Amino acid sequence: DEISTILLLNHELLHHSFFKHNYNLHREEEIISWAEEETKRIYPFIKNELQTNNGITKNQITQEPN
Repeated sequence: DEISTILLLNHELLHHSFFKHNYNLHREEEIISWAEEETKRIYPFIKNELQTNNGITKNQITQEPN
């Protein structure tokens, strides 16, 4: 469902944001805000995939880029 997909995407982007911001917990708001903004930017592409290709798997969201 849509909410689960958004939450999964945001969860994975939070992991990435911690890495991107060197795990510096003093930058907590920046870390969370970055993940939120990326979620809003990326979700429309995933939504399109869900509608046109019969779904997307967690592995497709979390896989390392080529």
